[in-house]
Amino acid sequence: MSQTFYKKGFLALAVATAMGVSSYVQADVKIGVAGPMTGANAAFGEQYMKGAQAATDKINAAGGINGEKIVLVKGDDACEPKQAVAVANRLVDQDKVIGVVGHFCSSNTIPASEVYDEAGVIAITPGSTNPQVTERGLSAMFRMCGRDDQQGIVAGDYIVDVLKGKKVAVLHDKDTYGQGLADATKAQLTKRGVTPVLYEGLTRGEKDFSAVVTKIRSTGADVVYFGGLHPEAGPLVRQLREQAQGRQVHVRRRHRHRRTGVDRRRQAVRRWRVHDLWRRPAPAARQQGGGGRVPQGRYRARRLHPVRLRLDPGPGRRVQRFQVEQG
Repeated sequence: MSQTFYKKGFLALAVATAMGVSSYVQADVKIGVAGPMTGANAAFGEQYMKGAQAATDKINAAGGINGEKIVLVKGDDACEPKQAVAVANRLVDQDKVIGVVGHFCSSNTIPASEVYDEAGVIAITPGSTNPQVTERGLSAMFRMCGRDDQQGIVAGDYIVDVLKGKKVAVLHDKDTYGQGLADATKAQLTKRGVTPVLYEGLTRGEKDFSAVVTKIRSTGADVVYFGGLHPEAGPLVRQLREQAQGRQVHVRRRHRHRRTGVDRRRQAVRRWRVHDLWRRPAPAARQQGGGGRVPQGRYRARRLHPVRLRLDPGPGRRVQRFQVEQG
């Protein structure tokens, strides 16, 4: 997900959060921003903060919320569930925030949201995709991204229809996010008549994946799907390449849309493909509106159908929609 998405998306988010709790009377409107500010996934926390700060600056410059300025309070959970709960308690009890943007890892958002719900604090996650985030009946827990069960369908169909995968290895990082995504993709593959030849979990933080790469080789897999994040995906791809022995490893990463230059003269060579699918903005050149600007609220999964960004309140509750400026 691009930094532009966070920068502009949080503008709508901050307004929605603050207006939803406008009954509070205080000098500042305090909004917590919780995520991995340190550790292997700190890049995502940095995007959270930059986006939230850009939105805050713009809103405050326009007069704030009912004349009150937005003040951001940072919470670093390092993608560790226990630390996430501690952060949630601090934001609620000590910092007295009225809303929280976060968390990032689903394994953190789920336990932290229990704290926010008990305190009556609105929380919205821009990145937690596990369905259970919004399926536990919490009245103040929202999300602004696709769910695992949605992404799994996209990934499974892509593997079958585009990659023409017959022998698929499905890997995950044993985390709520990664395994949930892998399970959803595995289910869609099975539905499409493709039974994975390998379903294996990695351990977050590890760097040596030679054992699982050897297993992949032994299965003759022609597609590898990994549910997880870049700290593990990078070493995994490198080691796949090292053991490829004549096979090409074709990598598509988040935010990328172009082919990686596979030699078409060597189509007979079996390729291992490692894909990490994610929603990304559609190219401005293919959208209406001109001026190199993407119309508000239009996104798409790679080469798939446009979707509108929405708050996902879970089943049985009305979906709230809002526009997000792109560009």
